[in-house]
Amino acid sequence: MKIENIILKIYNKVKDLFRSNFGSTKGAERILKIFISLFYATDHYSYLTDFKVPTIISIIIFAFIIYLILSIISFLGKYLIILLQRTKPINLTVYILLFIGVKYFLDNSLNLYLKDWQSYLLLFCVCAILIIFAKSFISLFKNKRNLALIFFLPSFCLVFLSIYFYSFPGFQRSALKLAEFKKDKVVERATAYESKEIFYKGPEVSLNSYVSYGGLTKKVRDFYFKKKLNQVEVKGKVYLPKDQKEAPLLFVVHGNHRMTTKNYLGYDYLGKYLSQRGVAVVSVDMNMLNSFYKYSLKNENDARAVLLLENIKYLLSENRNENSKFYKAFDSENIALMGHSRGGEAICIANNFNKLNKNPDNGNIRFSYGFNIKGLIAVAPTFGQYEPCDRELKLWNVNYLTIAGTNDCDVTSFEGQMQYDNIGFSPNSDKFKSAIYVGYANHGNFNSLWGDFDLQPPEGLDINRKELLNQLSQKRILSIYTYNFLENIFGKSFNRDLFKYGPYNYKDFPKTTYYSRYKDSTYENICDFEEDTNLQSASTFGDYIDFSNFSDIYEGANSYGEDKGKNNCVFLSTNDKSRYQIFLRNIPQKRQFLVFDLENFEEINDYDGFKIKISDMVGESASLNIKDYFPAYPPTKVYLYKSDHVFDDYKNYSAPISLRIDLEDFKNNNPLINLEEISNIEFDFDKSIGQISLDNIGFAN
Repeated sequence: MKIENIILKIYNKVKDLFRSNFGSTKGAERILKIFISLFYATDHYSYLTDFKVPTIISIIIFAFIIYLILSIISFLGKYLIILLQRTKPINLTVYILLFIGVKYFLDNSLNLYLKDWQSYLLLFCVCAILIIFAKSFISLFKNKRNLALIFFLPSFCLVFLSIYFYSFPGFQRSALKLAEFKKDKVVERATAYESKEIFYKGPEVSLNSYVSYGGLTKKVRDFYFKKKLNQVEVKGKVYLPKDQKEAPLLFVVHGNHRMTTKNYLGYDYLGKYLSQRGVAVVSVDMNMLNSFYKYSLKNENDARAVLLLENIKYLLSENRNENSKFYKAFDSENIALMGHSRGGEAICIANNFNKLNKNPDNGNIRFSYGFNIKGLIAVAPTFGQYEPCDRELKLWNVNYLTIAGTNDCDVTSFEGQMQYDNIGFSPNSDKFKSAIYVGYANHGNFNSLWGDFDLQPPEGLDINRKELLNQLSQKRILSIYTYNFLENIFGKSFNRDLFKYGPYNYKDFPKTTYYSRYKDSTYENICDFEEDTNLQSASTFGDYIDFSNFSDIYEGANSYGEDKGKNNCVFLSTNDKSRYQIFLRNIPQKRQFLVFDLENFEEINDYDGFKIKISDMVGESASLNIKDYFPAYPPTKVYLYKSDHVFDDYKNYSAPISLRIDLEDFKNNNPLINLEEISNIEFDFDKSIGQISLDNIGFAN
């Protein structure tokens, strides 16, 4: 017996049972519609009661209106059901599957902000076009019905254009409006060694105390890796400068890409680059913590940190083992950590754990690491996925560098800036931190295996890849910055100009926008806007602020891409003759530079009317033009997705740029000014330059 006959027989039995016991129930659907109307009316009637309409009357009015709407839907639905009944079951099944498939694809592939009715209208149109294309194709080429050509051609064109839209790389970015700089400096160092590459494997460690999994997720992951989370291997790849002993050491940690990709090998380029310049590199394999469809782990960043520390522990023990191929290969006094994506957060957690005796979230877990970690490099990192004791992770006295790009479709905010704001130094520590926001850099191209697709297909198919910096440029930027950072923290160089003044005067760097931020342990704070809600108070008691002629002025949180941090600044919407003054009643200690962070929110790079003036206790003053110190980059105009370009829905991304002005430059303008008795700092705007922000105003050496 056919299946449909069995189903029909069961249906008729049930129908006869109800009819024999209840008779005709025509009219019951009206009662059900009344109940439905009352359900919805309870959500709306209160709006009428606000106008003194009695509650029962309000409910009846709304129920009646909803009843009429339901009646219209029921009437139209009756004919829709008749239409569906005349559709072949196999066709109806395929149409339903097509509807589900197209909805899934559109929901994940188009980054459009549509209302529900717009989404369903688009869904209906796409399904209709595909059905027309399929039927006209068969009619034209199988049944030889020439009339079908009328339907086939337009549907074919629409299908072809859709395939082309998803397959082509995107739209070229607009011409960069960059300030002119004299590029007369070179920062890159020549190679000095050959690179020697060695894979390593150490003992297994248990991560069960840091991350849990169960059910089908556990079965799938254990089957793939042939191991459980209490059997995670310490392993990775080492890049050594050949014939050099006791090389300074950088550990690199990848992020949460697919666990089926050998993610740790995506930093081969960096391992070779640094080892050829005398730095040993270890790329750690953390694939057992990475994602796989819906069978991914959650809240595992502290597990990544512990796995990193266990890799350090193993290799340093091998460094002391006379029978090991790594004997005396590393300088255990000079260690740095680099992490990409979640790895960028994991290295900060590892640095914190490295200084603790016990786990902050479980006092029964003891730590005994204590490695000499001198610096952290966070590449397009996450922030705040792990919070020890439910607090933001704050670091102390560690050098920090973070780099990210405006076209990051994975970590859509420059979250490394949030960690940057949570790093402090003691005055004599000789530590520094720097943040570099790179125009048109994405998330994946810092790893050779990830590439242009920050998101998995089908969502990634809409990424505007044509706008991106090419992978070679991104890898070059990261390599040069990393080596110069390591040179400084390992004591091989004491030239921090690349970090203090940005890459604007160097030939080495690809052409794009750069927003460079810097602060070190010599910084003496005057005004960082964190103290209170009073617009006229400065950070030091007794100092105060005055301002005039701004169209808008307020303090608020910095935006780092899509999200805001918790670091405040002052936003100034300027007019002609605007002025912002800080009066100092507390004479600052003798310093060499006036420093502050400035962000430009306008497509303006003409700062002729923007000046900064300082005055001393007896009224002597001197002023300088900001344009002589500020690269004046406008926000980077970004079309993250191809659909953004189609609808001209772009975003403007920028970040604060740190300025350092030598106080002697003021002295050169007025030799009478006493730099040891500065009593006033004034920002003057002879003409409007739109909106800017100021932050971290102070002095430094």
